[in-house]
Amino acid sequence: MNGNLNLITLIGNLLCSYQRGSIPFHRLVSEIKVAFDSLQDMDNEWKKEFDEIWFGLEEVNALALDEGEIEPLSGDKTFANYNVTKLLNLTRKAKDAIDKEMAFYEEV
Repeated sequence: MNGNLNLITLIGNLLCSYQRGSIPFHRLVSEIKVAFDSLQDMDNEWKKEFDEIWFGLEEVNALALDEGEIEPLSGDKTFANYNVTKLLNLTRKAKDAIDKEMAFYEEV
């Protein structure tokens, strides 16, 4: 459970770093996928929703890379930013759920 919390925190930090302009889009897409694939015993609905949103980012990334760019093309920036925000909200929900579960086990 702690491993998942660390990975969720990492994903959230990567998303925030991208929003601040600290990491390029192509790195964000790659690194959150690695962290996501390392999660264990997460809710299947949460994982499905996360993966669907991430896949949209991967498509934007692929289009940009095809054009030799490392950031979303101008027509895709709004879509990408919207989905980054959606992923950030999902990570916050997951972190809250993990925190509550850990608190429950600490009480027992």
